[in-house]
Amino acid sequence: MKRCVSKVSRQFCHGAKGSIELGMLVELMTQLLVGLLVLSVTLVSAASAVIPQIAELVSGDSGQEAAVELQMVEVAVAAYQVDHDGDLPTVEGFPLASELDEYIPGGVAALKGTYTLDGTTGEVTQTSYPELNAFLSDFTLLDSLG
Repeated sequence: MKRCVSKVSRQFCHGAKGSIELGMLVELMTQLLVGLLVLSVTLVSAASAVIPQIAELVSGDSGQEAAVELQMVEVAVAAYQVDHDGDLPTVEGFPLASELDEYIPGGVAALKGTYTLDGTTGEVTQTSYPELNAFLSDFTLLDSLG
């Protein structure tokens, strides 16, 4: 340790053999700071690429599942209308198994979400989807803590 300290102190002795000039010291510090800046930019860009993938992994990709299921119910309603001269399925208690089972793979019981049907326009709205709601509530809880 004593030897190391003496070597370092010799480096800063003005005029001694092997001394570092102030310009060289500034250049070394500049290179160090530029290196740290490049490293931090690299880490930030890597994190910005990884965070969405982690969120997708944690969520189980429920957002896509919910969208696909909504689209499947919308197609089932359109198919029902074609088969029944433009009439919509029963709005109360929608979707009824007796009306839409044959239009939805696995039947109405296979649906994870809950849906409402506008009786005039035939627009289907997804009111809830279990995994998506659980992920969003966990995210909201974490957000309120941090």
